[in-house]
Amino acid sequence: MIDENWVKNTIEQAGEIAQRYFGKVTPSIKANDSYVTQGDLEVQEYLVTQIQERYPDDGVIAEESNVSRDPVSGNRRWIIDPIDGTSSFVRGFPTWGIAVGIIEGDKPISGFFYMPRTSDFFYAGRSGAVIKNDQVMHARELPNQLKESVLLVDSKFHKMFSVNPGYKGKIRSLGSASAHMSYVATGSADAVILPALPIWDLAAGFAILKNTACTVMYFDGTPVSIEAIISAKKALKPVICGRKEMIQRVQDACVLK
Repeated sequence: MIDENWVKNTIEQAGEIAQRYFGKVTPSIKANDSYVTQGDLEVQEYLVTQIQERYPDDGVIAEESNVSRDPVSGNRRWIIDPIDGTSSFVRGFPTWGIAVGIIEGDKPISGFFYMPRTSDFFYAGRSGAVIKNDQVMHARELPNQLKESVLLVDSKFHKMFSVNPGYKGKIRSLGSASAHMSYVATGSADAVILPALPIWDLAAGFAILKNTACTVMYFDGTPVSIEAIISAKKALKPVICGRKEMIQRVQDACVLK
């Protein structure tokens, strides 16, 4: 059984490492044109080392250098995004964090997302609840005033989707997929559309959302298979998360280009 308090403490320690570099580091450009920093690398090394020492039989998948270690026994994997929102991290915005998801087979069982700059810690595990800073949280019901509904999207949303001009809600991009999913799970936002992201961008958020009244599915309505995402190392197409009634409104308003 996973010691969730140990996981939280370990992630908070990783946050202290990240804080040393926040807004003070020059990024390098990876082959996929995304940023990587010394902060990403040190946080990942710390987390991978700690997890492998504590749970040596578990598998690990981590973003930087495409770290991938199959389980020695069993089918449990830790999925790590050392800094989800590296662009925000580099530029001094607070919407970045450390994401760790735990998956058994094709089932997300625990998710942790810590935002050091805001001191917000989101997690979901064996309790069956979604916790933010030690408080049980819930996904928001459909707003009475739809013009005040909040849809969170990727920064390149405009390149993938067209939006019906009659859509009444607000659309925002905050720079971190894990933050977006955590905000939907805890009621700060109503839905999120995610592009076909790598598994490390999704695992923690999927595990957090599973403990809510929200649905996670591909934008075209087909089910999401965690096993297929792990195999491909990324989602197969855009994903949408939220309560079913809000998902329907977003699907009616947004069209893939």
